[in-house]
Amino acid sequence: MYDSETVKIQGILRYREDLGQGVRTGVLFGSCKGKCERICSKFSAILKPFPYENLTGDELRSFLLEEDRDYLSRRVNVTLLGKDPLRSPRFCRALAKDLKNAGLSVDIHSCALGGEGAVEMLLDFCHLFVFTFLTTNPARYHRLTGENLQDAAKTILHADRIGAPFRLRIPVMRGVNTDEAEEFSIFCSLLKNVKSVILDFSYADFSDEEKRAFRASFFKRGIILY
Repeated sequence: MYDSETVKIQGILRYREDLGQGVRTGVLFGSCKGKCERICSKFSAILKPFPYENLTGDELRSFLLEEDRDYLSRRVNVTLLGKDPLRSPRFCRALAKDLKNAGLSVDIHSCALGGEGAVEMLLDFCHLFVFTFLTTNPARYHRLTGENLQDAAKTILHADRIGAPFRLRIPVMRGVNTDEAEEFSIFCSLLKNVKSVILDFSYADFSDEEKRAFRASFFKRGIILY
């Protein structure tokens, strides 16, 4: 059952191979208090204008399941991403339940700012969480996002503690976090159930030597990189 909540959707990305395992549909959420536009902007440029500013759960379900039967027959799974879908856990839980009942699996790509309860609410219907972790520096995190680093870290640690299926994604950005490889690897070493860590170097033109240097701290601690 959907409640009366609506969410802002920037767009729907069809037939993507960069949103998880296999070919997937991406639902790009468009409302968040965070200021970290660089994280979401890589998809915004390829979106066609979306005709609705806010959607109810039934309306979004219609877009994903009912308007394109040929699309549904291909069993293309779904990724909820963008400006944190964990901000709307009841909405996402109802949607993920509908999609799972239709035979599709749902991944959630999140900045981990929806709180510990949001992960538990979605656990039964989410195939995989991917948490983006931008920086380990509290002041830098607040300057970049307008949020508290402790809130994101608590959500990630709670997901690890309850055995939620998740990966940690670190977008490596010049002028943001290239000096934090050691700190990132120390935090990752605290996680006992993380499937792997994704080092995303796509935001800048890094040399192979720079990538090796950043990865070295993770390898030293035996952390699996995806």
